[in-house]
Amino acid sequence: MLVTIRSCILNDTGFFNMVRIALITATPPSVNPGMLACEATARSFLYQADLLGQTTFFRVQGLEERSGLSPLDPRLQDIVAQCDLSITFETLKDVSQLNGLIPIFWGDFLHMNLYLKSFKPSWSTGLEDIRRLLLLEDAPMSLLNSAISYGSSFLFNSTTDYYDPLYGAALRRFISNAHHIQMRDAISAAVVSGLRLSNMNCFGLDPAQLLSMQAYLEDILGLTEIRSRSNFQPRALLFFARGKHDWEVTRPFVNDLLNSLDMKPEWLAWGDQISFPYGDDIWLDLPRVQWQISPGTSHLHNLLETIRNSSVVITDTYHLGVVSWSLGIPAILLSGDYHDQELIAKGVNVRVRHDKRKVLMGQDGLLDFYIEPYLLKAGHQAEIVKRLCRIILETPFAMNFREHLAARAQASVSHLFHAIQTISPM
Repeated sequence: MLVTIRSCILNDTGFFNMVRIALITATPPSVNPGMLACEATARSFLYQADLLGQTTFFRVQGLEERSGLSPLDPRLQDIVAQCDLSITFETLKDVSQLNGLIPIFWGDFLHMNLYLKSFKPSWSTGLEDIRRLLLLEDAPMSLLNSAISYGSSFLFNSTTDYYDPLYGAALRRFISNAHHIQMRDAISAAVVSGLRLSNMNCFGLDPAQLLSMQAYLEDILGLTEIRSRSNFQPRALLFFARGKHDWEVTRPFVNDLLNSLDMKPEWLAWGDQISFPYGDDIWLDLPRVQWQISPGTSHLHNLLETIRNSSVVITDTYHLGVVSWSLGIPAILLSGDYHDQELIAKGVNVRVRHDKRKVLMGQDGLLDFYIEPYLLKAGHQAEIVKRLCRIILETPFAMNFREHLAARAQASVSHLFHAIQTISPM
């Protein structure tokens, strides 16, 4: 069901005060379709809320600079084109740019310490500049009290981060005073509820999961029909560029799975090497997906259409799995191990604490589709293949999951709509 809200708030005197929004997103490092999907759902949310014309989109760093490429590099033009969703972004450099606006922080890791430290925009003089913008450090309380954070996470925060005199203090002030918060994962949501000293439910979803709602899919892809299983082609889409895999074990497993599903594999170029630097050439023998490009459509549109026209996705990449399940296409995530470049001092891996793929699959009841290396190395391949084939081929599980996810998404955006409506006029 398409939900709309009024783009104004009734004040005590009966007059309407126009709502103006600052929508703040993370900047993709390059072609990262998961991040683009989150931007697309942000735009769709604002359109359906009748707020799009009153919204300014912000990034803390421009795409061209974030890519790290020279302006003369021929790849840059292709990257900009593939990331184009017809959204005009302004660069957020000073908190004064948010005056009179309701700041909505949308998705990704915008409040996480590791993310704040991960980039240094050319205009910034230090980390304190980033905290002022993404945690509203030192911002007027009136602005902080109107702030909304939707679909973010800080899964990779360390224990000491929360007690850091700078980051920890700013995070606690932000979380304690923000008007409305929905985190994309249950662990972050529990941390937020604790810091807010409230039993309020702060658990939302990943903004890309709004693709499960038909109204959002219609808006983003121009669709009117819900696809049935008979429309799907018997093919599997593969993309691996995140985990470190033992292909002597993993490739035979994938081949057995494909044979049991009776599906032809194709390689889906989900993202480029800048965004996904850990790809290898083990799958070069696979046929590559041939795009069915419709005039006037975006690169993201073509990717989503390709996924919708498949039967299953096999990957190690978080957002490809998220998007596939949101479209009603079962995605099998092979986690792999961690690359040496991801290891920090003493061999302690930050991401090992909470693998975001496992957290998401666990909270969504999809752990049967999350395959860790030890399961394959322990000789459980045949059992796993049999279980997956039974669920995928004999039940409408994926489409039923999408319906359940859509109901969750509907409740989530309804809470978000209500939060905007209840912000006191500034």
